[in-house]
Amino acid sequence: MRGSLPPDQADDVVAELANNDPRFVRRQTRAYLQYLGGHPALAGDLATSGRSTTVIFGEKDDVKIQPEERAALEGSPSASLVIMSGAGHFAPIEKPGRVAELIVKALGSDSASSR
Repeated sequence: MRGSLPPDQADDVVAELANNDPRFVRRQTRAYLQYLGGHPALAGDLATSGRSTTVIFGEKDDVKIQPEERAALEGSPSASLVIMSGAGHFAPIEKPGRVAELIVKALGSDSASSR
């Protein structure tokens, strides 16, 4: 994980994570994985929602977008898939300016479509 964080922030993030109670983290992780096991991928729902949607994936993320998720998002007139070059799983930390630009753009397009 440390390698996917900006070097100037890695120590702070890792130190903050070390403050977590390991028992709590295990319980939360189990609950999260159980939740994921009972819910299909969201890409199809996002693609067919009719609402303006932007999905951001880091190019170097260990969590990969599946081919059927990519196809659903790329085939949707209301969804936008952004693969952020140079970013991993922590894109908001690694590329905060670019993420902010995408949020502002998405909010602008959403407000324009709701008029």
